[in-house]
Amino acid sequence: MSTPRIVLFLAGRRVFPLWGLIHHRGRKTGRDLTVPIAVTVAPDGFVINLPFGAHTNWVRNVLAAGGCVLRWKGRDHRLTDPRVIDAAAARPFYSRTAWAFARRFFPADAWLRLRTVHHDAPIVVKNHSAEVAHTPATAISTSPPASGTPQPRD
Repeated sequence: MSTPRIVLFLAGRRVFPLWGLIHHRGRKTGRDLTVPIAVTVAPDGFVINLPFGAHTNWVRNVLAAGGCVLRWKGRDHRLTDPRVIDAAAARPFYSRTAWAFARRFFPADAWLRLRTVHHDAPIVVKNHSAEVAHTPATAISTSPPASGTPQPRD
């Protein structure tokens, strides 16, 4: 099943906050991948509806990596601490109307809960051989790169 072009066009944009884009890395291939998702804001992060279940490749990639980047409302949000939750745990993050809409149009039995990485928190990057902890000062440069390549935004 392929993603409709209109979804890919609208996802992650400021004008359409229902959808975002998850940027993650393949746990086997190491390739950078992107998938559009329906997203709900939580006080300390985001909750993502999983209508195709918690065993899809992108969810397993995010769980294995310990996080991902969400493009939502025109900004990138670094997310960590991914946890699969059930309907009872996801329900408090939705308004009554949003819950009815999600249950009707995106029926799911699992959701993915992710927390936003704060600027003062250490960033843990998981790779195939080891976990490497970075302090925000070493992980994010505030000066423009010398080579002219764009830096990731928070």
